[in-house]
Amino acid sequence: MREVIAEKLNEIRQLKPHDPQLRKWLRDSDLWYWLYTVLRLTGRPLGRQQIVSILSGELDESVPLGMYEFVHGCAAVYKDMEECRQMQSSPDFRLLKRWQRMAFGEEKGLRDTNPVVYQWNYVPPHFREVPVAMNRLFRDAAAHVPEDLCERTAELACGLLALYPYGEDSMVMAGFMVMYELIEAGVPLPSLTVGEQEFNEMMAAYLDTGDIAPITEMFERSLLNRLEAVLQVLRQAMEVN
Repeated sequence: MREVIAEKLNEIRQLKPHDPQLRKWLRDSDLWYWLYTVLRLTGRPLGRQQIVSILSGELDESVPLGMYEFVHGCAAVYKDMEECRQMQSSPDFRLLKRWQRMAFGEEKGLRDTNPVVYQWNYVPPHFREVPVAMNRLFRDAAAHVPEDLCERTAELACGLLALYPYGEDSMVMAGFMVMYELIEAGVPLPSLTVGEQEFNEMMAAYLDTGDIAPITEMFERSLLNRLEAVLQVLRQAMEVN
């Protein structure tokens, strides 16, 4: 699967569009693909068309107002990540604090309690250990860069979730880490091919055994699906032109 992903990424880079509308579609679809995943995995699912409507400024009375703020906050995070990418910034506390403030409207900081994560049957490290462990995660991520992008994103996501540093917001913040990693690599953002329950089962298994392979494979499947969708649009655009 890794070879197929590499081939498709290479083809996308060769077909990189210059048409402004097509480039806008690629950016916009990045955001709603990823938001669809984040909202689903945090138990606040919205349909893809609802997300597209919110991003375009339309009003849907069935969607809570707080959801509008979150979706537009994530759009601001995406824009900020693109700018950070140009400066080749690495994820750190400063960036995560800024993205947290953009997404939630406030800088909540790290947790100061010791919760039990019941959906994973897991007790995360003591909150006083979290800052040091987070710095270690950032340092190791900068020093150890696996050749395989899906392996790296899985390691970052699972590493951060294992610390559960932001309490119930940890899933969103881990998503931002993955999101930035893919943006920095110039890779289209996918929707993950699992729902909330299945992802929680995968995390529980990872935390119990340390085996990250199933989560890496899930990232691979998800990315492959997204690359196929992008290529289909790019190929059709080439045929028209």
